[in-house]
Amino acid sequence: MLLAALILFSCLYTVARSGPIQGSTAALVVTVGLQVFLPGYVLARALGKTRLMHPVVRLMWVLVCGLSLTIVLGGVARLLNLPVMTYLLVLHGLLLVLAWVAPRPLVDDDAAWRMTWRKLPLYLALLVACLTVWGVSYASRYRFYGFEDQVVFASHAGWLANNPGETPTDTPLRSRQIGSTARDTRFDTDGWTYNHAAWAWTSGVSATQIIWFELGPLFLWAVPLAVFALAYEVTRREEAAAWTAMALALVGLMTLDNIAHYPAYTAFGRLAVFQISTLRQASITLMLPLALLVGFTYLRTFRRHDLVMVLLAGVMLAMMHPFQVTLFVISIGVTVGLRWLMSAQKRAGLLRLLPLVLVLVTLLLLPFVQRLNRSGLRAADSLVEDDRVEAADDVEAQGGFLLLPDLPLIGSTFIRNPAKVFYHPAIVLVALLGLLYGLRLRRGLAAQYIFGTTLVWGMLNFLPGMTELFNQFASSVGLLTTMFLLPVALVLGLSLDDGLRWLAARLKVYAAWPASLVLIGAVALLLFEPIPIPASARDQINTFNEMQQFRRLQPVHVTLAQRLQMRLPSDQTSIVMTPADTASIVIEDLPRTMVTGGRGSGNRARRGDNRFYNQVGYREPWLDSADLDYMTQYGVTHVITRADQTRVAQLMLSPDRFPLLDEAAGHLIFARVATAAPGAIDDLFARMNALYLETPEPRWGPEGFEMPRPGSPEIWGPLVSEWQALRQSAPASDEAQLGLAFTYLMMGADEDALPLWQSLHITYPAVPLFVDALAYTHAALGQPQQGVAVLLAALDSEMPESQVLAARTLLTDTFFHELDGAPLDTVLDVTRTNADVWDYLANFDRPDAVRQRAALLMTQQRWAVASQWLDQLDDIVVSPRDMVAQAVMNLAQGDVAAALDRLRPATDPDWRTAKAYWQPDRWTDNYAEQLYHLLTGDLALRGGQPDAAVAAYQRAVDAGAGLTGQYFLAQALEQAGQQARAEQLRAAVAADWPEGIIELVSMLDIAETRRIFVMQPQIEQNEAEHTLTVTATYGSPQPHAAYPVEAWRIEVISPDAATRYALEDAPAITIDNALVRAAITLTLPDDIPPMTPALVVITPMHSSVVANTSAVVPMVLNRLDSAAVPENATALDLQFGESITLDSYMLDRRTNALDLTLYWQAETPLPEDYQVFVHVVDANGEIITQDDTVPGGYPTSQWRSGVIIADRHTIAVTDLPDTWGILVGLYRLSDFTRLPIMPADARITADSALIYE
Repeated sequence: MLLAALILFSCLYTVARSGPIQGSTAALVVTVGLQVFLPGYVLARALGKTRLMHPVVRLMWVLVCGLSLTIVLGGVARLLNLPVMTYLLVLHGLLLVLAWVAPRPLVDDDAAWRMTWRKLPLYLALLVACLTVWGVSYASRYRFYGFEDQVVFASHAGWLANNPGETPTDTPLRSRQIGSTARDTRFDTDGWTYNHAAWAWTSGVSATQIIWFELGPLFLWAVPLAVFALAYEVTRREEAAAWTAMALALVGLMTLDNIAHYPAYTAFGRLAVFQISTLRQASITLMLPLALLVGFTYLRTFRRHDLVMVLLAGVMLAMMHPFQVTLFVISIGVTVGLRWLMSAQKRAGLLRLLPLVLVLVTLLLLPFVQRLNRSGLRAADSLVEDDRVEAADDVEAQGGFLLLPDLPLIGSTFIRNPAKVFYHPAIVLVALLGLLYGLRLRRGLAAQYIFGTTLVWGMLNFLPGMTELFNQFASSVGLLTTMFLLPVALVLGLSLDDGLRWLAARLKVYAAWPASLVLIGAVALLLFEPIPIPASARDQINTFNEMQQFRRLQPVHVTLAQRLQMRLPSDQTSIVMTPADTASIVIEDLPRTMVTGGRGSGNRARRGDNRFYNQVGYREPWLDSADLDYMTQYGVTHVITRADQTRVAQLMLSPDRFPLLDEAAGHLIFARVATAAPGAIDDLFARMNALYLETPEPRWGPEGFEMPRPGSPEIWGPLVSEWQALRQSAPASDEAQLGLAFTYLMMGADEDALPLWQSLHITYPAVPLFVDALAYTHAALGQPQQGVAVLLAALDSEMPESQVLAARTLLTDTFFHELDGAPLDTVLDVTRTNADVWDYLANFDRPDAVRQRAALLMTQQRWAVASQWLDQLDDIVVSPRDMVAQAVMNLAQGDVAAALDRLRPATDPDWRTAKAYWQPDRWTDNYAEQLYHLLTGDLALRGGQPDAAVAAYQRAVDAGAGLTGQYFLAQALEQAGQQARAEQLRAAVAADWPEGIIELVSMLDIAETRRIFVMQPQIEQNEAEHTLTVTATYGSPQPHAAYPVEAWRIEVISPDAATRYALEDAPAITIDNALVRAAITLTLPDDIPPMTPALVVITPMHSSVVANTSAVVPMVLNRLDSAAVPENATALDLQFGESITLDSYMLDRRTNALDLTLYWQAETPLPEDYQVFVHVVDANGEIITQDDTVPGGYPTSQWRSGVIIADRHTIAVTDLPDTWGILVGLYRLSDFTRLPIMPADARITADSALIYE
């Protein structure tokens, strides 16, 4: 009665679909309990399995009964297209019937089970295994925006849960892509997905949430328990079962990443332990071991009701996936065969096994029936063609297979590539141990199962002829899936238990405690990696998650789905055109929708969808009659586009055909009026699309405007008259005006196009295309500032999409350098205010565009924003050059420690595994690791630790630093006293030394100068030869695919920039991870007047429009020769600093002024500029008047050594006291520090010299 009451409560709860927890995870847990575990308990009770002695086995029987019953019943309901509510009522009615069935009597050879201290380590290990599997899967839950397998099932479940008894078309629900509604017939009986719909319908939790996020936490904890129960069933040993569960977790952790670390389709951990969100994964991970538990239970007991469960569990597997039911049949079948061979009474044994054989044959027929529905029995042809085999002994590795040509008797065939199969040492060990169990076939069920499946697995994969035969029936994917025939966990667990038993028998110890602690410690080491472990579980989890990061759902996708729920009709099916990245979101989150795009296999509508959205190589940019016919063919009701899609302007110009419903998170949502037919303008746009494909270099297209390209008037000219005729016949047609504007654009007739773009922009100021077209046309006509004005005005648009797209255009090389500080700040504010829209329209799937914008900001020394934008790159696409660029920006802000922190991860091979796999060409040279070691060496060398510097530089060389590493290593070796080795390295460096480079400079100098691209300029002027030699230190650290420095432009101009005296564009020379010191000589005109002030402007440039911050050095051209010192000058011979001498002076006093001439001389070229002060003081040293100027009238850094400089000062004075004097000194302009004076006699006070008194 209590059970019947619980079933009635479950029925009422299901029908009510309400309550305080409705829509929550708690409601889902309750629902799964009532709709899986309650049916499982009722069926297990009827079969007598709830009386089994072992609690874990008992629980797994409840689970397998619940899953088998509900999946099979759900498959039947789906085949009959029953509403979910009807299915649930039938399920509860069946449960009531089963509740009245008397339980089967207990027939179990187990003693009563109870927990003891001796068993504690076993169940501690089992608990850790369950928590590990559950925790790893929980931490790796993501939803992707692509059309993954999960999308298919989530969209199906969403439809089934919300549209009772309906199908999108007249066919069964097999796809929510309008062009592939008759695809895989297996979905007709997919009871697993049908049950997801039932759970969603009951709990209020969406099917999308269930499949993407909740399935793992709901069921993966049971995977180690299922393996435990299976191992216990075939061994009857708790220890072996516990070690089997632990082996499952350990091997799973070691083979978790099937992409980068272990690129194998069948990586054990990824596909057989930690994932359950698709039919294939769920059937391998959980359903297969549960079904095997049932099958081996029958082999042990031979009870008829167990045989019924074998059939039910097998049908469950077949409904989920044909490959897994094949594995089930092979596993049980080969064990049955070996058991019969090992039996003493063959005839009696055959009769006893015959019912099971008949069930297995029945089950094996199911996948072939499914295959017939899809592509016939011959699912895959041979991978080998005789004309491709060049030699009899040729063996070619191809993907996961080895081609074997011209074998005797067989001919050309193939087997699995062993390198792909034995991808981890654990698989090799399992295969060897599995075959060794052939020596113990008579000892029991476990050995027969292990040896049989291992042998069959080896034959299917490596026996010439059989591999190809199986491939023809099961497909290549089916052949790969045979990997899961191997009972990996059982082999390792049972082998460990055998070893521990042997050890215990000889040492008389109970080894469970140490074994358990060692295994738990191994799990902890793999997960938390307290010490470096190559390819640890932590590394593999990080790598796998990183590989998936760029596919994760974006915030704009969520926002779009929410807005569509408000805009699309809820009482009818909508057929939606949508970009590829949003197709899955539409059918997952909106229950009454179908899409034209999405996955390409079998989708007849995909071509037109790709053409409309310029996807998969389609480039036609305009909406035309072909698009409209396509929409009519598939009954499209709504169109969703990105705001920057090429057809948006035409859609917005046609509100009678495509009324705009909403803009949402970077998208525009249009309805489609079904009665609208193509017209003459649409046909003319179709002709334009055809001409576009003939144009070699279009000036506009899906990638945007390319105005520097030449026009093609010979192709586009004939269309002008046709568009003009259309405009005359329909003067109000903005579409005709748009067609004419585009025609002029393609012709290169920008002057003709300009007024048309201006008119369209005035009429439709919110259309981003017209803003861009007008701005780029102004720029092409040499008016970039007018283009900037148009774009800046668009930043005030009411549409976030228009603001963001205008900001995106301003942050391109065409317009960026026309912005000054305040407008640039305004642009950056737009990117922050509309962050989600900006990320989608500017950054999403455009990593190189992100890098280029960051590089432009670097040219303006906007370090913080540039670094922040590079941080937004998905981890998987980060390159060494990106890391170097960010580290250099840290250096430019004086933060060496932050630079090292930025680079340090690149030294970890596991950290970079995913990145190197994804873009191997960019990680071949790991510049980030090289720079880390170089900077470490630089710091050690400057800190007086030459030996540590040698070690660091050597690591840089080993990492591929090449010339840079050898150059600095030689310096460190010399300081460490290793002269011979230093000379060898210097010789090697000299052999590869690039012409034009004086020396290499450490990147640490950036932290001192706070400049990146040009620093430490020195200028040497040769008046006799009229030349100027500019020596400077240059750098070119750029993100990948950005704007590397191509030239060093040196200009000599007047201070007002009105006159240019010289210009030189020297090709830039760059050395990775080092600054270069180079000298460039310019020739000056010979008619420059003496002492002409000028500026030397040094600009590292990428192109004429992308230039980095310049270094500007003031100087004097055509300096005077050495001044003649009068004979009556007063000698001083004072030395200022290390190399400046004040030789003498002349003083003349006039009524109201003092005329003072100081005669200076520099012994060597001066490294910096100094200022002279002349103080007239009274007897107490108080300043009466003073004069601070540049000595000699031009910077001291330009003084020639040995040349006398006449430094004239006229100092206005009145009423000088009877006693007065003149103090003279020099000080640095940079910090106002006075230069010391020698000799330090009585004339010297506070670094000033009293020259007159």
